[in-house]
Amino acid sequence: MRSALLVVILLAFLTGSGTVRAETYCVSVQGNDANDGGTEQSAWRTIAHAAKVAKAGDTVLVGPGDYGAEKVVFTNSGEPGRPIVVKGHGGRPQLQSDDKKVALAFQVEGGKSHIRIEGFAVVGYQSAVRFTKGASYCEARDLRC
Repeated sequence: MRSALLVVILLAFLTGSGTVRAETYCVSVQGNDANDGGTEQSAWRTIAHAAKVAKAGDTVLVGPGDYGAEKVVFTNSGEPGRPIVVKGHGGRPQLQSDDKKVALAFQVEGGKSHIRIEGFAVVGYQSAVRFTKGASYCEARDLRC
């Protein structure tokens, strides 16, 4: 009886009950960072907030509009086969800085990995994206600078 129970517990663990669920979050110029970010109606306001929350396997859909002079720094890493993806959705979102002193829009610091940034317009920054030494398996696609 004990061995049968142990087999059931082991099978439950191996079939995915211990897996972490990937989330899809939304960001909108009409959003609020106090929201849960889970739908377009409860979207966050800033891409920077999304980059702090997103974890391996998560996707952040950023709606069209001007997000101003944000500096987006990622807090977490993705994993092989489960990157963190931050991408424009329903149009090309724009980050625009009128202050040439703002160095960059997106930063992936050393030790972070498996992050993909795609589908943004980046205007007025010194650099659109910086992957610092030690960042790995990261990519930026379809950016207009």
